[in-house]
Amino acid sequence: MFVQGEIAESSLRYERKDSVAALKVSHVAIVVDGSNERAVDAAHAARDAFSDSPVATIDTFSSSGTRGRFVRGGPEKPDLILVFGGDRTLLKAVQGLWQHQVPFMGVAYGRVGALSNDPETFSLAALRRGAYRVHSFPLLRFQATDLRDGVIEGVAVNDIVLRGETQIPGSAHLRIWVNGERFIDELMGDGFLIATPLGSTAYNINAGGPVLDPALSVIGTTVITAAAPGMRKRIVHAPTARIAVEVLRSETQRVNLSFDSEAYAGVKNIEAWLEQKGVRLAFRRKMELLPHLERLERRLAKTPQAPSP
Repeated sequence: MFVQGEIAESSLRYERKDSVAALKVSHVAIVVDGSNERAVDAAHAARDAFSDSPVATIDTFSSSGTRGRFVRGGPEKPDLILVFGGDRTLLKAVQGLWQHQVPFMGVAYGRVGALSNDPETFSLAALRRGAYRVHSFPLLRFQATDLRDGVIEGVAVNDIVLRGETQIPGSAHLRIWVNGERFIDELMGDGFLIATPLGSTAYNINAGGPVLDPALSVIGTTVITAAAPGMRKRIVHAPTARIAVEVLRSETQRVNLSFDSEAYAGVKNIEAWLEQKGVRLAFRRKMELLPHLERLERRLAKTPQAPSP
């Protein structure tokens, strides 16, 4: 049985390995959003397609959220983890299973699917004949302290966000450190965002941050809604950077932490850096900047917009 293991200690220095490799698949594990009928049907089809080899199945992820683990018979270590659902399902799967260094392949039955393959072009036959490629992307690793001095550790595929708990503008009072040096002495804004290149096209865009080429190994930081601090509002940092955020007035003006699909109320501080191992995602399409942006723009154009209040 392939089970969740301990999180390995990270090196202080991130080194990008080969970014693209051919994908050869004989044994798979499957994650599915059980609340999505189309995703469930696709998962059943995948099990049938790999019926000639062991298939590990994973606890269903629902919108309320459960941690992933392998629960039925399968290979000791599959060649691929197939994820049927939206990006949220994929992010939850990565949170639970990334340290095994098995590639993930998402098939987007959600709203946008920035991290997944399009269901219209996804092909089990093409997967079996090796038409997909595995791309390596950096993860953000972090350690935070909550208001009770508890330790929160995790990884983020997209971003780490600190936001003031109240809806009052400027409610987050933060001090930002980069590599042990004060970068912003006192930030008064709505919050602060740390993004990977792959996650730079998520919330980072709405916050006014820069779009980063997914082929890069860098860290992006963005100040969320603040009059200051000028040139330090949007920065692209080296892959060796360690970003630390200290919450000022944490007892009276609480700041909440969110990363990918997880959220915590009230933190004192956080430190983030690039995880050396990263995450491996499988695509058939090119993951170069222009094709990546064009696909996102097409999918967003098809997404129904909420009516104006």
